[in-house]
Amino acid sequence: MLPAPLPPPPAIAALTGAIPAPAPTEIGLVDGTGRPMTLAELRGRYVWLYLGYASCPDACPRTLGSMVGAYAALPKAVQERVVPVFVSVDPMRDTPARLKAYTGFFHPRLQGLSGPHQGIDALVAALGTRYQIPKGAKPDQMYAVAHPDEVFVFDPKGRYVARLGAGKGDIETALGVDLAARLAAPETETSPPPPPPPGTADAWCALPTEEALADPDPNKDPRMHRAATMGSGTSVLPATTPMRMWAFKTGSWLWMAHLDAVAGFTQQTGPRGGSSHVAENWQMLMGSRYLGPGLLDVRMMTSLEPFTTPLGGTPQLFQSGETFQNRPLLDRQHPHDLLGELSARYTWTPSPLLSVFAYGGLAGEPALGPAAYMHRPSSADNHWAPLGHHYQDATHVSYGVVTTGARLGAWQWEASAFNGREPDENRFDIDWGPLDSWSTRLSWFPGRHWVAQLSHGYLRSPSPSHPGDEARTSASLTSVANTALGRWSNTLVWGQNAEFESAVAPPDVRQSYALESQLDWAGRHHAYGRYELLDRAGLPPRAPASHTAVRVNALTLGYTQDLGPIDRWALGLGGDVTVYSLEALTRGAYGENPLMARVFLRLRPPTMTHMEDRDAVADGPPAQIAR
Repeated sequence: MLPAPLPPPPAIAALTGAIPAPAPTEIGLVDGTGRPMTLAELRGRYVWLYLGYASCPDACPRTLGSMVGAYAALPKAVQERVVPVFVSVDPMRDTPARLKAYTGFFHPRLQGLSGPHQGIDALVAALGTRYQIPKGAKPDQMYAVAHPDEVFVFDPKGRYVARLGAGKGDIETALGVDLAARLAAPETETSPPPPPPPGTADAWCALPTEEALADPDPNKDPRMHRAATMGSGTSVLPATTPMRMWAFKTGSWLWMAHLDAVAGFTQQTGPRGGSSHVAENWQMLMGSRYLGPGLLDVRMMTSLEPFTTPLGGTPQLFQSGETFQNRPLLDRQHPHDLLGELSARYTWTPSPLLSVFAYGGLAGEPALGPAAYMHRPSSADNHWAPLGHHYQDATHVSYGVVTTGARLGAWQWEASAFNGREPDENRFDIDWGPLDSWSTRLSWFPGRHWVAQLSHGYLRSPSPSHPGDEARTSASLTSVANTALGRWSNTLVWGQNAEFESAVAPPDVRQSYALESQLDWAGRHHAYGRYELLDRAGLPPRAPASHTAVRVNALTLGYTQDLGPIDRWALGLGGDVTVYSLEALTRGAYGENPLMARVFLRLRPPTMTHMEDRDAVADGPPAQIAR
């Protein structure tokens, strides 16, 4: 049976905005990012508020579970009108970062608040209740906190309307029934929904306000929307791409730091198989600032693989590309160089529909192919390079590149001049060369969820193991969308290499196709897969320089689960299996049914939750948004 609504305590109006609300510093509560916050900011939606602490052994997890269970059971349209809030009354142990991780395990939309005791005491007094921490308690001690086991309910106007106690019936049912009754009331009012976040094309035109530039919180900066669409080089990703990074501001600069590292073990079967450790990684720092009439971006990308992988690269059946000890690599993925990108870009947007840009760097990526595989959301947890890497996106490390381009509406055109030679076996130097290769790319991004590209390039003497030039053509389609299952990212890629041995001989043309997919759900689960079909030359029993191509099929399926909570990090445990199908010509060298399996630990920044909330409101069920 539902308890009758309580009359509002005298002080509650000061916290909810029914009378002029005090400033955030007077309230003293902060959210999981350390930002000051008042309950008045949540007006326009129903607020379910619970007081407790993260170390609570029973009441808090039980009642929070019931509260978010009631929330998750709501229809999507109703979820957008409700905010579940957890206020910790134990700020000594519940730092903003710890509270953010704690609430994230219950539900990504559960808002965690804490702060100095002055602010907590003001809220508790306004609610007409109390809590008690043992005298002399210290942050490094285990102690219990007495607190109310009740959910306090506020309506969209900020009015305090009910308190539902865990001892007065099923909280989950009570919240659902209470909300249904209030939504059915004719006097119920809600604020209009917030405007949708910008689309992929619009994100490039987001101009800042003076207030946004002055605010130290990077989440409020319009450059964050733009950063979500930035792939490798000048490639574009859908605006709904999850952002796994740390962001901070220094003066007029917005900085974003990324990294991805895996360490584990791999086993490959068949005569050419074997076992080895795996330790693949990359790190990236990107800065943006407004300069003159446009926007300046600087980027640096590095990899420690020259130190962490075997000299000849990581074992990977049927992989090829680059050399080791002056011989073509086969069945191994080469380590990436220590320096992968050192570049700058300047973008000028004279109108909402038009922007023009110039990009260049000592190391960078020309306008050729899709975003490199390590930047694509569809392979965020699949750290193996695609077997078609050198047909599709291997130019993501080019030592010397300049690109110019323009965006008009939902279309972007680019042209590049670059050094098309592959890096040599010395992974620590800069393999500078003439900018005698070229490429061009046309991209289309009609909305928030889709990006397509078609590109073509001519590479001068790209490989020391294969004399002659190479023409590369690529097309791809990438999508990222919220679904009933979770955030689903997909990329379909076609890549073709035409190798020229001489000016008169016809080129040797080889094809590659790939479909990769990743599903992220419930904040910490990541399932992924990749299917590839490609032509591979030089496989045994033929000589390494043979031009006879063999058709190879490969299917990889894997899963990673985030462990934790770990402040400001996402540590995952995962594994995958790859099975192959190949022509009879090479079965004697590789076996009838070769396969590869690996297990690994993965470390990277967590997904930025403000970007998750942004997409949840506009696109999909908040209960399924992944971190």
